[in-house]
Formats: sequence, C-alpha cells, structure tokens
Amino acid sequence: MGTLNPVLKVLKFVAENLNEKGILWVLAGSTASYLNGLDVKPRDLDILTDKENAYKIDGIFTEKFEVLRRMSYGETEIYASYFGRYRFQSVFVEVIGDLKIKYGNEEFFVPLKMLLKYSKKIKLNNTLIKVVPLEIQLIYNLMIPGKEERARKIALCLNSSKDIDYDALKTFLNFVSKEIRDKIFNLVKIR
Repeated sequence: MGTLNPVLKVLKFVAENLNEKGILWVLAGSTASYLNGLDVKPRDLDILTDKENAYKIDGIFTEKFEVLRRMSYGETEIYASYFGRYRFQSVFVEVIGDLKIKYGNEEFFVPLKMLLKYSKKIKLNNTLIKVVPLEIQLIYNLMIPGKEERARKIALCLNSSKDIDYDALKTFLNFVSKEIRDKIFNLVKIR
C-alpha cells in the first residue's frame, strides 16, 4: 500500500495495540469500505465490538488517545450501543459495542461472533485487520437515513465482484425484515 495516509497509519497503530492485547474487534465504516475496494476516502475509524471489549478498548485508548467521550451506553432515534469517541494524530476513532440500528419498528443487531466469522482479513503492512464485509455494510447503509447513495455504491461494487459472499449476505438478511430483504434483492443480484 506504499505510503499510508493518516487514517491508515492510525489504523495500523490501533490494530497492533488491540491485537496484542487479544481484544475482539472488527473495522467498519468508510475505512472498511475503502479496504474492501469501494471508491471512498477513509475519513475515520469505526471499531465494532461487544460491550465487554468496548470497555477494555476504552481503558487502552484513555491512556494513549485524546478522549472526546468515555465509553457509555446511549440511544438515539437511529442507534443504540456502547459508544466511545477518541482522537489520535487528528484521526477520530469511534468504538461501538453491541451496535443496534433502529429502522421503523425493528432493530438490526448482529452479534460480534457473527461479524468476526464473516470478516475479511486484510494485511496492512504486515498488521492483520479484520474488516466487516461489504455485504453487511450494504444492510447498515440501507437502514441509516442519508446513506442511500453509499448503499448504491456498495451494491454496484458487489454486483461487479466475482467474490460476493452469498453465505454471509443470506446470514445477515436473517436479522432483518422482509422490507429490507426486498430492498437488498432489488440492489444485489442474488444467485
């Protein structure tokens, strides 16, 4: 990957620290989309984990990063999760434990164990990064207001890919309503 941009440099540092301590985590958001081949600029780091590991990460990050928000549980109209926000070398790092996305009367929640099972393993200058697949990024972006264009970009990328993980997509679709499944089927060619 040649010279790393600032977000990827911080990602490498974060991954080395979390991997060394045996923390269970997976990368999501714009940087995960970028590492999965989507034409987007990595803007920040979004780390998905569970409640227990979120608090462990908070303990690690409070020693090394500028703390913008300590880990705590919170809910909005769209999200429910354990959430902490940090900054390191001008890069924002958000840690999200047990993420639930609210959509109408439903909540989309995929256990960390399932996210890890279907994560893609990417090496960044010899550092292992587990990245959520585009298949789940598609669902997340369809359920979050204002992210429809990103969902379309992901669907185009998946449709042109020869290595779409149908098993992962079908597994994640078990966690959503028929309405979301229908939207996915309209965007992605399911074989």
